[in-house]
Amino acid sequence: ANQAALDAAGHWGVPTLVFEGEPFFGQDRIAMVRWRMEQKGLSRRDA
Repeated sequence: ANQAALDAAGHWGVPTLVFEGEPFFGQDRIAMVRWRMEQKGLSRRDA
């Protein structure tokens, strides 16, 4: 299901994260997507 969604969106690679329509490709972008989420008022949830 995840691969089909990636294909349909035209994205590739691992990891690929999409937040509010903005794609983030690669492990080195995790900090950036986290920053974007925090800017929208989301906070870190500890397990």
